[in-house]
Formats: sequence, structure tokens, C-alpha cells
Amino acid sequence: MSHQDSVGEDAVGSAPPGGEEPQTQGGADPQAGSGGPRYGAQAGKSGGSEIFAGPPWTSRPTAFSTTASPPPAKKSGCRLAALICGGFFSLIFFGVLLSVLLGGWIHGDGWRAAAPEEYIEGEGTDKIALISARGAIFDEPGGLFGGGVRESLVQRLVCQLRQAGRDESVKAVVLCVDSPGGGVTASDQIWREVKNLKDARGGVKVVVHMGDLCASGGYYISAPADAIIASPTTTTGSIGVIATCLDLSELLERKLGIREQTIKSGRLKDMFSASRPMTEEERQIIQEIIDSMHERFVRIVAEGRKGRKGIPEDMEGAVAAVKKIADGRVYTAEQAEKLGLVDGIGYLDDAIAEAKKLAGLKEATVVRYGERKGLLAILSGKAELPLGIGPVINLNADALARRMAPRLEYRWAPLPFAVE
Repeated sequence: MSHQDSVGEDAVGSAPPGGEEPQTQGGADPQAGSGGPRYGAQAGKSGGSEIFAGPPWTSRPTAFSTTASPPPAKKSGCRLAALICGGFFSLIFFGVLLSVLLGGWIHGDGWRAAAPEEYIEGEGTDKIALISARGAIFDEPGGLFGGGVRESLVQRLVCQLRQAGRDESVKAVVLCVDSPGGGVTASDQIWREVKNLKDARGGVKVVVHMGDLCASGGYYISAPADAIIASPTTTTGSIGVIATCLDLSELLERKLGIREQTIKSGRLKDMFSASRPMTEEERQIIQEIIDSMHERFVRIVAEGRKGRKGIPEDMEGAVAAVKKIADGRVYTAEQAEKLGLVDGIGYLDDAIAEAKKLAGLKEATVVRYGERKGLLAILSGKAELPLGIGPVINLNADALARRMAPRLEYRWAPLPFAVE
């Protein structure tokens, strides 16, 4: 008897009671075929096979072919995951690098992604850049009703005005203003950038085109322009300063039974507190500050508009003329033109034509600066990245708190705080 026959008999002898092999439906061998393990006599007849004890739940030996491929390595899944992660981070790295190389410059304040340029009309190497100043003027990212990560209006305007000043092909800028104004400091920062742009490269011409509303801080940033064109339906003016504070003392104490307890270092430390009425002394202190900021507003307008219709050329006379119309009221486009606050009435095409005329251009390519949406801008928090889906309105509590905080504003204020 051969060795293989003896092995086969031993295997058969280990079959379950009854001496019958288990059959599949139709009487077929459950392990039929060339790839699966063989039991008993079938295993003994397999050439090039070795017999191994079966799993612990069966007493039958198991045969695996020594020529079969080994089972896959356990680490292959980890290697695949590592490759995917490595590729992902490599993609981000090269994307950032490409964004920097194609659309960024180094400045004193770090890397800044350039605003994209959208072609509007015209031809030639000389350009006229359209820059939009739309919305409340605050140097705070994000809006009152959410909107994800987004740069503030001040951040965007500063970067776009500086970009126009660096681009030697930009000969003029049309600043499209549609704003009720905003913070005193935020408005002053944009005014400074407009002034700097006019001094860049020997003088870049700036023309303002007013939209629906160009009031208070909106007019403040427009004042230094070489020309101001109002739309036929523009509301403008509102030259003045405002500071608002809510008095919630009656609501908190009498209606809700809430009383605020304040510990302070001086008797005037809690001025503008919403938990008590303002005293006459506090009102006088705030009024003096507002008058000082109003005086600056008047001088800014006088400096930019002196020598125009109805406004004397000398600074002293210009200040006196502006003070007469700077009581906070708003004006129509026709009224503003008569008072010398605007140079003409027309549409955006008229403002572009005026920019060409002032810059001495016969032909020019008109481009519009858009919001920066490159990968670098998104990663640095300088571009809008919507996080909401659908018509859900998410109230930004932090922005609401900032809007309701007491502060001085160059803003026309039908509402107690600005809504973006």
C-alpha cells in the first residue's frame, strides 16, 4: 500500500458517524473544482498538496495547495491609505504654490492673493478698473446673517485699490459706491487708500459712480475723487456722525426682573450701558467726541470738493460752505449737483467715459475686479467660502453683538444697527 493510499484511508476513517460524506444539493462535492481545499480521499489524491488539520469545529483534515498564491498582506490597506493621504496633502501644497505664483505678491503685510479681473469692454493695453464698494463699511469679516468665511468690505477694497495702484497699465479707476456708510475708522481707512491711489505713479484718476445710496461714510470715501457721477435716482449726503445706544433698563428690571450689578474704577466707566439711562454729563461727553469727528468729516469734504459748483476754492471758505449743508440730511442727485456735492448725473457708462477723458485715453480695456477666490485666499480666510446650503438663515450672534455695541459711525441710520 502506498503512502498516499494510507493517508487517504486515515482521512476516510475520520468521517462523521454513518460513514457518508456530506453532499451539496444535487449530490455534488461541496469543494469540487481546482481551487478549494480537499478532504479525505480527495485530498489524498491531490498531487503537490499537503494535508493540514481542519478548523477546530471539524475533525476532518484540510488540504491547501502549496502552489496557490499566498493570502494578501494585512498592511496593504494601510499602504493605500497612506498613499491617498500623501497625494491629498501634495495636491494642497502644489495648489497653494501655484496660487502664489500666479496671483500673489509679497508686501509688508504678507502674501496677498490678487483679485481676478473680468473683462467688460474695450481694447488696448491701458486699463480702467471698476471696483465695487457695496454694503455697510465695517472692517469685520462675515455678515450679520452668516455666510461662512469671508473678507470684510474694508479688506477687499484696500487690496483692490492697492492692486490698481501697482498695475502700471491701470490709468483710471471707477469706484462704484452703493453704501449707507459705516464705522468712522473703517471709512477713514478707505478714504486714505483712495488718496494714496491718486498719488500712485504720478496720479491715477479716480471717478466715483453712485448707486442707489451713497450716504455718510459712502460719501466720505467718495470725497477725494477727481469726479463724482450720481445716478439719476441716487440718495446721497447725510454728512454727519451718529452713535446709538439701547436703553434696556425698563425691560430688564421691570419686565424680566433682571438687574445688572456693575463694579467700576470710575464713575464714568460704564457710559453707554444699556442697563440704565444715560446721564446728562455722559451725553455731553459723547456729544463733544461726535462734534470732533463731524469737524473732520466736514474738512474731508471741503478738501475734496473745494472749487466745485457753489464751493469756494479756499479751504476756509469751503469749510464754511460745507458746514451749511452738513446737518445730516440726505439729498437727491439734482440737489447734490446744485450744492456741489457731485459733478454730474449719469450712468456707469458716463462714469467710464469721464474716467477716459480725465486719463487722456482714446481707447482702454475696462475690467472689473472681483473677489479673491483662489486656494490661497480660501486657506488664509480672505475669500468667501459659503458653508450653508439651502434657504436657511443663520443669525450671526457675534456680528449682531458687534453691530449693537456703542461706537461712532459715519452712517445714515434708519436702523439701530447696520444690516449687511
